[in-house]
Amino acid sequence: MEHIQWLSDLCISELLFAKTYTTVKKYYPIRNKSRHHHGFIYTLEGAETYTFRDKKITSPPGTILYIPKGEAYTIELDDEVNVVVTMEFELPECQAQTRPFLIKADKGNDTKNCFLEAERICNSRRYASSVLCKSLFYKVVYNLLSRETGYHTQKSGQRLCDAVEYIHSNYRRNDFRITDAYAVSGISAKYFETLFRQEYGVTPKEYLIRLRIEYAKVLLENEKYTVSDAAFEVGYSDIYHFSKIFKAKTGMSPGEVKRQG
Repeated sequence: MEHIQWLSDLCISELLFAKTYTTVKKYYPIRNKSRHHHGFIYTLEGAETYTFRDKKITSPPGTILYIPKGEAYTIELDDEVNVVVTMEFELPECQAQTRPFLIKADKGNDTKNCFLEAERICNSRRYASSVLCKSLFYKVVYNLLSRETGYHTQKSGQRLCDAVEYIHSNYRRNDFRITDAYAVSGISAKYFETLFRQEYGVTPKEYLIRLRIEYAKVLLENEKYTVSDAAFEVGYSDIYHFSKIFKAKTGMSPGEVKRQG
């Protein structure tokens, strides 16, 4: 199918933002004469129907719709309340476009969590947030390709996805260790690290640290959280160890970030 090749070749120039929208039926239908950006739209609640020039697509919960930049369409809500979360992005000029298409998300919450985590991180507007958001975007693309091509039927691929979902659900626990993810995957530590690095470009430990540091930045911007509170909330019981890692990854101490916030 055309969209499979398009996803396989997809390389974005920028992830602009991720955002959740809640809408009600009484304000619809609405018409968009020209979409401002390319977008993936994940439907969380309700269902909506999009009418394009050459097709009509209904997006129920648990599906992802791609709409290209410049596309004109009409939206009608099939339910009284609709909730979607979007990832808006730009493509380089050399990147080919394709027509709108719909894909079912994975049966678990991994892809949904990627959308929601990207929204949280994009909103933080802090150091390296764009890099982490892009990694979540490509994880969504990987999940979509996996579902469409049947890669998840391969045992190691499914186990890796299960482990990554486990990391996202538990990385803030004080007693969480990356070896817990190995146990969930049922794959040997060495092979797990090899697969993980191939898919995400970093080691599992580095991935865990990035998640924790990004969330710590968000907490430090909130005046009710002290540096000690932020360290504990992201899984560090030793504030000095947390501060050392934080500065190594961001170039600033937690206290400096706190004062700027």
